[in-house]
Amino acid sequence: PPCSGPGASAPPSPMVKTALLTVVYCPYNSVQCDGLFLFFSQVHVGENDCAHVKVSQILPCYGEKVNLLDFQFPKKREDEIEPF
Repeated sequence: PPCSGPGASAPPSPMVKTALLTVVYCPYNSVQCDGLFLFFSQVHVGENDCAHVKVSQILPCYGEKVNLLDFQFPKKREDEIEPF
């Protein structure tokens, strides 16, 4: 999909998925609905750079599978995290 400017949502690429697994994770907010948890978090990727991520996790009784649903990048540490 075309980029609509800085901070726009985009589907995560394999490179981004791998990078997000190796950086600092700071949980922000979560909500439970329809048998899964949705997490909105800030991931520190270096200096003042961050990514905002939306992750789902299936409830433990259904296997606890975790999926990266969406992300916003680039972001700064001081940028407020809002559900997207």
